[in-house]
Amino acid sequence: MAKGVAVFHEPRVVVEHTVADDTEAEREVKVYLRPEDVLARPIADGDSNVFQGAIDKIEFLGSYCLVRVSSPEIGQQPVTVYLSLNFLAERQLEVGSRLPLRLLPERMRFF
Repeated sequence: MAKGVAVFHEPRVVVEHTVADDTEAEREVKVYLRPEDVLARPIADGDSNVFQGAIDKIEFLGSYCLVRVSSPEIGQQPVTVYLSLNFLAERQLEVGSRLPLRLLPERMRFF
């Protein structure tokens, strides 16, 4: 692996992300993502950093919703996503529905 590139396997989604050169070779990190940095579309065939999420909770906030999803592909911690009310209606999504989501590694924060 090239210096300055970290590869995270948590547990089945592989995310490559450039890190500072002074970062330790191996250490436990916490990964933070904002809800707007997890995309439901556009997702093309062959896109990287895509996982299948199951909707656990939908919190309506007007035209947008905070949607909590979980997936064994990303570990035990659920992820919160902003989705439009129209997107949920178009796809007929509700609690228990599954949908593909794409992580944006360039927007991840590592601590």
